[in-house]
Amino acid sequence: MINLNNDEITNAVVDKVADAFMREDTDLYSAVEQRINKKIDDIFVRSVEPRIQAEIDKALTDCFHREYQKTTAWGEKKGQTTTISKELEKLMGNYWAENVNEKGETSGYGKFTRAEYVMAKVTGEDFSKQMERYIIQSAAALKDGMRVQLRASVDEMLAKLFHVQTAQDRAEGRYK
Repeated sequence: MINLNNDEITNAVVDKVADAFMREDTDLYSAVEQRINKKIDDIFVRSVEPRIQAEIDKALTDCFHREYQKTTAWGEKKGQTTTISKELEKLMGNYWAENVNEKGETSGYGKFTRAEYVMAKVTGEDFSKQMERYIIQSAAALKDGMRVQLRASVDEMLAKLFHVQTAQDRAEGRYK
C-alpha cells in the first residue's frame, strides 16, 4: 500500500524544481549564495561580535583586578595580597623614577629620572625641528627679499646705462 503524504509530495516537488532551477542558472545561484553569506556576516557583526568583546573585556578586567598573593620558590605565601594592575602600577612608577644618564641608560648616579630624560628629549627634538623650520623660512624670506632688491638695483642700473624704455619696462610700469 502506498501512503501519500501531501507535505512529502510538496517537499519533493520543491526540491526537484529548486535543483533544476539552480543547475540551469549558476549566476543566480552565486548571487543568492553571496547575499546569504553577507547576511550571515552582518548578523554576526551586529550581534555576536559585541557579545564576544564584552566577554573578553570582562575576562581581562577580572584578570587584572583579581587578588593573589606572592609565594616563595617552595610555594609558601609571602607578603600581602595584590592584583596585577597594582603590580603594573608599581613597576611603571619605578621605571619612570629610575635614574638614567645623559644617554638615557640606567645609572645609579644618573642626573635625571627616566621621565625627565624622555620629556627633555622629546621637547628638545621638537624645539630643534621648530628652529630648523624657522631658520629655513627665514632664509627663504631673506633670499626672496634679496632677489627683489637685487632686481630693483639691476633695473635702476640698466635704466641709467640705457636711456631707452622697453616694452617690458612699460608693462611693469618702470621709469614713468
